[in-house]
Amino acid sequence: MILDTMTTEEVLREIKSDSREVKARWRKFSTKFRKLILKRQSFPWLWETTIKTKKYNEWYISFYAESKKEVGIINATFNMIFKYKGQLLTGTVKGDEAFIFSGHFFDRYKERFFKIHKENRLITDKDIMKVFFIFNSNCWFCDKEKEDNIRGFCYDGILLGDWFGGEGGIVKTFISRQEMKINQFAEYFEIFKMWIIEDMFKARKGFELEKELIKYIPDTYFKHEEWDKCLV
Repeated sequence: MILDTMTTEEVLREIKSDSREVKARWRKFSTKFRKLILKRQSFPWLWETTIKTKKYNEWYISFYAESKKEVGIINATFNMIFKYKGQLLTGTVKGDEAFIFSGHFFDRYKERFFKIHKENRLITDKDIMKVFFIFNSNCWFCDKEKEDNIRGFCYDGILLGDWFGGEGGIVKTFISRQEMKINQFAEYFEIFKMWIIEDMFKARKGFELEKELIKYIPDTYFKHEEWDKCLV
């Protein structure tokens, strides 16, 4: 359980260790979930659930597919929702790093993506958190060794924050696609192309595209005609 007496690094460590239990439980459930997918006839489809771990942490799991074509390429998202020192926060794990998404990040997401001001309470903070991760299951972060600060990308925009100790970092703010500078959008577009290629690879091969396999990707994967087959 997350306690106010914990340091930020201890919170990051708790998120990382707790996620292992969540992923293990998901692996056991995955066969049943695949059967659920095969039976699904109507789309768009949002599947979501909340679980509590042995440490009494609450995790929100979601899966969203716009069409039948997407069910084989989109991964479920796993996010811990917790209160820490008076703030409602969200934690997630990407690779070997844990990330805390701050309340300020979601304030900026509301203002810059949904155009909702902080004082507007028609949508709760928890709902905003859920919506962000439903539509941004593809969060990607630059390597820690190459960046002094956290810099990442998601479908809706850019994620910025600070690394914290050896466990991960805090994502502090959000820049929408409309607000990107030219150099930021150029980098975003390159990442977006890789998301398309990764989706094509998973749809055709049935497993994730690992970094060491990128050099073996056929040239056809980089042609717009191939992207059209994947996107239509």
